[in-house]
Amino acid sequence: MEVRPLHEAEFDRFLDLLCAAFSLDRRRSAHAFNTEPLRDQRMKWGLFNRHGDLVSILSVLRLEFGWGSASGFSNVATRRIDRGKGFAERLMREVLDHLRREGVEAALLFAHDPRLYARLGFTHGDRVVRANLVRVPPSTILEPMDPATVRELYDRWVEGSPGRLRRDESRWRYWDWRYGACYEAMDGYFRLESGVVREAVWTNPPWALEVGTAAEWIGTATVTADLDVPIENGSDELTMMVYRCPTVPEMFMSDQF
Repeated sequence: MEVRPLHEAEFDRFLDLLCAAFSLDRRRSAHAFNTEPLRDQRMKWGLFNRHGDLVSILSVLRLEFGWGSASGFSNVATRRIDRGKGFAERLMREVLDHLRREGVEAALLFAHDPRLYARLGFTHGDRVVRANLVRVPPSTILEPMDPATVRELYDRWVEGSPGRLRRDESRWRYWDWRYGACYEAMDGYFRLESGVVREAVWTNPPWALEVGTAAEWIGTATVTADLDVPIENGSDELTMMVYRCPTVPEMFMSDQF
């Protein structure tokens, strides 16, 4: 078995395994895979068997918080015929060791099933909740906010805690690349993406959002409570698993990696 970063010529094999593992549409996934602004920053790793077959994969993206750097793990997958043999666990252990030698010990990921990651030393960091937003019809026609104002409000929010995710220019490009628009809410804003709000910033919580149609909120429990997001009928969507993070990472799901 060999564990190593993938060469660019092997990225199609990575995408093939990813789509097969999660039953994704290959054509649509290829477009997102090849056009997203953080593509070159996502280090792609693979575990190869003795025949040179790509058996397990994952990707790692560097994240910056007030307390320092962390690695965001995603796209963890194993070929269906090779599942249950410990290959994903071996791949993650070796990548964590590599990152530790590079000076980045903290890591996090979002999991549907935390059991694999618990065996690697990850612990429960937070819950991701999905809930209906309490809403009222907009009093006027909603006009998207100026992007510069949104960035100013976000940066001001970030300074409120060392656990909050810092966005550099490449991450703001990723944020712009995702479909969505920001609208005013009290002294801040909310970002609406096809009926889902994954980001909101304010200091004076509204009792409801001025959204004309039914909309949902998806966010970590910590951020949801801190902002007092007006929600109802919520349920857990994912678990944020953390590894050697000094505090619980605070981030919006618009930055999900």
